[in-house]
Amino acid sequence: MHNKNMKKNNRLTTIITALGLLAGTNMQAQTIPTDPQLRIGTLPNGLTYYIRHNSRTKDRADFFLAQKVGSVLEEENQRGLAHFLEHMAFNGTKNFPGNTLVSELEKRGIKFGSNINASTSYDETIYQLNDIPVTREGIIDTALLVLHDWSGFITLDENEIEKERGVVREEWRTRSSAELRVYETSILPVMYKGSPYADRIPIGSMDVVNNFKPQQLKDYYKKWYRPDLQGVIIVGDIDVDATEAKLKKLFADIPAPVNPAKRIYYPIPNNQEPLIAMATDPEIKNIQYTIYWKKDSYPKEQRSGIQYYHSKLINQMIMSMLGTRSSKLYEKTKQPFSSLFFGLRNYLFVDSKQALILTIDPVDADHAQAALQAGLNEAERLRKYGFSQEEFDDCKKGMITLNKEDLQEPDKTLNYQFVNNYISAFTQNEITAASEWDKNATKAFLQEVTLDMVNKVAKDLVTDSNLVMVSKYPQKDSAKMPTKEAMLNTWAAAKLTKQELYAFHKEDKTLPDVKPIAGKVVHTESAPFGYTQWTLSNGAKVQYKKIDVPEEEVILYGYSPGGFSTLSIEDLPSTKMMGPLTFQQNISDTTHRAKSDLRVDEYDETIAASAHAKKDVAMMLKLTYLKMTTFKKDTAAFERLVEEQWNACRNRIKGPKDIFGDTLRSIMKNDNPRSKVSLLDSSYLPKLDYDKMVKLFQQRYENAGDFIFFIAGTMEEDSMKALVETWLGGLPSTGKHEKVIDHKMYPPAYTVKKHLEVPMKTPQTTVTIGYTGKIAMNVKNRILMQCLSGVLDMIYTDKLREQEGGTYGASVSGQIFKQPSERFIFQVNFDTDPTKKDKLISIVYNELNKIKQQSPKEYVEKVKLHLIKNYQQQVAEKNAEYGATQPYMLYVFGIDQRQEYDKVVATITPEMVCEFAKKIFNSGNLIEVVMDPKK
Repeated sequence: MHNKNMKKNNRLTTIITALGLLAGTNMQAQTIPTDPQLRIGTLPNGLTYYIRHNSRTKDRADFFLAQKVGSVLEEENQRGLAHFLEHMAFNGTKNFPGNTLVSELEKRGIKFGSNINASTSYDETIYQLNDIPVTREGIIDTALLVLHDWSGFITLDENEIEKERGVVREEWRTRSSAELRVYETSILPVMYKGSPYADRIPIGSMDVVNNFKPQQLKDYYKKWYRPDLQGVIIVGDIDVDATEAKLKKLFADIPAPVNPAKRIYYPIPNNQEPLIAMATDPEIKNIQYTIYWKKDSYPKEQRSGIQYYHSKLINQMIMSMLGTRSSKLYEKTKQPFSSLFFGLRNYLFVDSKQALILTIDPVDADHAQAALQAGLNEAERLRKYGFSQEEFDDCKKGMITLNKEDLQEPDKTLNYQFVNNYISAFTQNEITAASEWDKNATKAFLQEVTLDMVNKVAKDLVTDSNLVMVSKYPQKDSAKMPTKEAMLNTWAAAKLTKQELYAFHKEDKTLPDVKPIAGKVVHTESAPFGYTQWTLSNGAKVQYKKIDVPEEEVILYGYSPGGFSTLSIEDLPSTKMMGPLTFQQNISDTTHRAKSDLRVDEYDETIAASAHAKKDVAMMLKLTYLKMTTFKKDTAAFERLVEEQWNACRNRIKGPKDIFGDTLRSIMKNDNPRSKVSLLDSSYLPKLDYDKMVKLFQQRYENAGDFIFFIAGTMEEDSMKALVETWLGGLPSTGKHEKVIDHKMYPPAYTVKKHLEVPMKTPQTTVTIGYTGKIAMNVKNRILMQCLSGVLDMIYTDKLREQEGGTYGASVSGQIFKQPSERFIFQVNFDTDPTKKDKLISIVYNELNKIKQQSPKEYVEKVKLHLIKNYQQQVAEKNAEYGATQPYMLYVFGIDQRQEYDKVVATITPEMVCEFAKKIFNSGNLIEVVMDPKK
């Protein structure tokens, strides 16, 4: 017993020893102050609440109910009830009978799925109403009433329970991937050996889901859904005092539990000898090792102290330095792995244990042993030496720079970030400090932290005990994979390998000292939305607007037509590698918070750049200039990427969803030869030509005169103009203007029905029903398409999911494309039990025919309200991103989303949706693809 306790406390002792060097006794004993703007309280019945005003998200608020209850509390005959109960919260409560809870919220523009949702995990269940428009009358009262009913008044009607069994079965079917199967059967029983977590996966047992008695669910609900295990979190543009008063009054009728069952937090046992899990499945696509070194987490009751905060920062430094090491290893060619990286976080799903996690992806089965050896060697290097002074200094310098900038910034925390923090505070006793305290505490920590303090923690992360090794691989590679014994021998060999302190080489990221020959603005004119348009001497056009927003951020978008469409089919293989290779160019600057990213797509070349503040704008434009004019040849990087692609081709396993997706894409592109060019087809890899790739990249960006740039920010117009003339005016230009070339990669103009039978472990039918055709791209048609999609989404949720229990959810999407010509694609997608497919397909077609005759007014109004809510939220942000997006959308797509959108939405009627549906579903271009399990 004495030895066990010592091992249990080793990790905490190491942390305290390291942190004890950081500050004097007063600092060690200091309690972290709670954010003064956060209102925390506990009602007499035991319910805890967190309420905070946040003006950052104007006119919106998030309402959450957190339960310290999850699947780990289930008995064997209850497996799946925690998750099933979460479903039932949407099928009837005291004040919202039947399905009226969702219906009532949708009448206020609040959408099921995106704004109304819930999730179940091992230790908690979270219910959420997010992005709620609180300016609407009575909406706060309604949101609180929903949380109140979820807390203690879910109806659990037996008829609704029976219907929901089918929905949960179909969720299991949809989620029953190879990954889930091997985790449930082979990995979790080993990782969580000796603990209830081993067999309490939240989706549960379908045998229980199919056969439990309704009273069992009611008993579980009564036992665990109670106020002493519940926390209400409300964050947003609300009056804290008024909201607190409403909450206290409304939740007062929930009684305190009498003789409640004890909420047990199950520990994860320590292990002296390594635990090894071997997992395989015919549908697993790649080999992966995951190595865990478990440690006890910082005790919950001690997380309010400054030492815990410092331990989090030390972990942050460790992860930063390990990340740098991993990236350097990746840059070397001929490695036995395609990726190798470390993480430091909870032991999978459990807060009571933390783990250093090493993830290794071998290039193939022949290199699996060598890849494992390389990863374990790096772990052993960490244990023996920790980090070098050079690594530490570089990491610390970077953190100090970021901290200085953060101290100058106003708090930009969004609602969901506060909410996530408060959920962790409630369930795990995490810190709830104010942003200003956080920044200043980080500053103080960085002034005192030393390499010795960090290494005392880092070296203790890798141990012989509490080691867990997971090997996951495709079934076809079983014969080549190292056995458990071989994995243990690899670990033993790593400990005997002669190691040296990691040799850190600071990468020279100094940008070229370029000063282009500046151009001039040769013409100035007014542009839509209050923008000023400058035509530069090289032909480039720039639209700029100084906007009045609190943040100094500046956003730039650049656009030029053409893209891959201008290239021959022989050039396409090389262009497919262009994206990953340009990403590795590493033209960046660490002294400014600015970035610029270039992208070539099928029909255009685009640029997305940003500057965090005015002082970073010149660097943003310099980076844009350098990326458009510079391509640093890196033969090693090219060879590494080609090698990875060969490995990907050799190892590729096409699962059922891959086969279905490939089939659908081929049909949608009408089997066009250009659409078949893919780097996952090894026949194209010998055609990769590095010199051609460089030349093609330069061709895409050598002509600034074919670009238009849209910039929005807080910089004065004259100052921006001078910078634009230097960096964008100094770009080269050829005087040519490209146009998109239409290669006719359209869906066939006739009906196509394709049936597939594919081997699969979990029987499932996948269905796509689609329509395609020509349509004008304009605001009205886009809104009508959104309305049609939204209405059918509600109809199919009701018919296919709620009434039939036939699918976890049908995805309905309608899109209109501008390039290469104005066209639409409308699709309905769902998975189902093979025995139910015919009935569900029939329902889909019946509803498509119905909506051409009559569109439900109630559904149309709900969709319109949701569209208006989203539009108003975007407008309310008034940030640089929104500002730059408006002229971009108008220029590229001809869409005026700012001045027309809400007005057009208001004019939409059910009759207009019907007429639009006739155009879409009478096109004659029907595509139906159905995939069944092979018999």
